[in-house]
Amino acid sequence: MEVFKNDHCTLNYSEKDNLLTQVWKDFASLENFRNAIDFTISFVQTHHVSHILTDTTKQKIISKECTDYAQSKMPILLRSGLKKMAFVLSESALNGMAVIKFAEKVRTDHVDYFSNIYQAKKWLLQ
Repeated sequence: MEVFKNDHCTLNYSEKDNLLTQVWKDFASLENFRNAIDFTISFVQTHHVSHILTDTTKQKIISKECTDYAQSKMPILLRSGLKKMAFVLSESALNGMAVIKFAEKVRTDHVDYFSNIYQAKKWLLQ
């Protein structure tokens, strides 16, 4: 079920799997990026979401400001009961490297990154 959409991000929620999926595309403005991140946090807290799948396969490179903002919000997500978060790497080599760099900074047993959605979902739901 679609729960949020702007020009750069669509959020879908599966109640059955308690899984929120972020699908990113193109270049996200800081405003659109923050709106999607803030909505994600609110939705996770309100609906007690336990898993997030972040699909960046169609996302273009993101700014340092966006990366910094997302990193600053990760502790809030993890404190909100989030059990696992999986990142699917971008087809853009530069953005893929940015996602890996981000994930490594926040990497815990709860956060990992993958080359495809199938692997990410399998890890999230095991």
